[in-house]
Amino acid sequence: MKEPILLVSQKIFLKKIRVEKMNKTATITWVTYYNYGTILQAYALQCYLNNKGYDNTILNDEFVIPKPSKRKKILHAIASFLIKERNVFDKVKLKSDDMFDCFKQQYLHIDYDVVNLSDTGQKYDTFICGSDQIWSPFSLDNLNAGFYYASFTKRKKIAYAPSIGVSKVPQKYRAKLKKFTNEFEFLSAREQQSVDILHELTGKDVIRVVDPTLLLDITQWNILIPQVRPCKEKYILAYFLSPNPVYINTAFEYAKRMGVKMKMFFTDKSYIDYDCDLITAGPKEFLHYVRDAECLLSWKYICKYISYTIFYI
Repeated sequence: MKEPILLVSQKIFLKKIRVEKMNKTATITWVTYYNYGTILQAYALQCYLNNKGYDNTILNDEFVIPKPSKRKKILHAIASFLIKERNVFDKVKLKSDDMFDCFKQQYLHIDYDVVNLSDTGQKYDTFICGSDQIWSPFSLDNLNAGFYYASFTKRKKIAYAPSIGVSKVPQKYRAKLKKFTNEFEFLSAREQQSVDILHELTGKDVIRVVDPTLLLDITQWNILIPQVRPCKEKYILAYFLSPNPVYINTAFEYAKRMGVKMKMFFTDKSYIDYDCDLITAGPKEFLHYVRDAECLLSWKYICKYISYTIFYI
């Protein structure tokens, strides 16, 4: 009988990362994008490593993420002033960003001193790249894309659950992706299509592993969440990062059929037009509302993983 992929993921990962417990590990992933799944997968992997006795730090990736131009900022401010919905949403976004900032400061150990990558490459003994779509081939257009492959160091590099995010790598990116990934001692990926692509590019064995959020159990996630419910009434919860009328209407119909209130994360300015409770949340608030929902409706990976962990494990 085959072992569950979760157990296989844990065994192989711990075997490949095995270094002296006093040695330092650095994780390279997205921590600048304020997205629930992005921040929670970073937290989960660091928490898992720390619980296993490894000293782990996440490298700040802010210098890699493109900043909006001054012109774009001005146009955004004008639109926010003139359009009521935009103004309301921008205030919500600022509040949500503050919640993300607080979560990062309180729960993530991040190295912000990465200006000189040559020095950073000497500070740690093992570099862990993943998870999320940090290996999307389209990001290779960024001059600093090599950061997500730890290209600045010759020390031990392993990949844990990165995603390529496409079924086929465009020809113009293949050589660069092959060069970066060939330098890894251990390769793994979150989806089978990413496993197949990495194996075809490098000729190396590539293991499919679970998303980092599944490495923690309900007890570990509940440490972050208040025991009391976020509200007294029962509710159906929806999380759609961008508006999709078909998905949203289906969620409303289901809530009506169940006879309960509909709540939705306020992630798009158009949601102000819907007759439901809109939730402003950071990572902790996201987990809180997910845990106590009667049902969670979403197309996002993080909801699939987190809801499985919180509801069923």
